[in-house]
Amino acid sequence: MPTKHIENTTASPLFIGGKLIPPGDGRDIDVRLLPPEHREGHAPAAPSAAPNLAELVQALHAKPVKEIVAELPGLTQEAFDLLCQAEKEHAKPRASLLTALEAERIRRANAALEAEAAAAYQQQLANLTPEQLAAIGEKLPAA
Repeated sequence: MPTKHIENTTASPLFIGGKLIPPGDGRDIDVRLLPPEHREGHAPAAPSAAPNLAELVQALHAKPVKEIVAELPGLTQEAFDLLCQAEKEHAKPRASLLTALEAERIRRANAALEAEAAAAYQQQLANLTPEQLAAIGEKLPAA
């Protein structure tokens, strides 16, 4: 039976292959009893890859409509578009979810228009003189 010599270089006792190895000591352990991290040719386990966006959207799509709707405002545009596509391609699209997705699309478009209008207004204010700003009840825009 092949063995491998394992040394304990830590300050604590180790238990490997059913044997106690005191600090600073070593033991020959049957290779069949060695845990993977002590075997020859063992590569450390790679950290599990984080799920990609499509996998996250698929997981969200599998949830009940009520839970999906609660998460819609926090989705990026790309995730939102993938979710819309997944629901439209679903064998039985859920009407309530399609309605919620369309409402979210409208809310996002409205928010974008409001942000654009606010930016345009601030640009107009930046071109006014202090007297003109006072006449309309505005202050100098912050630089």
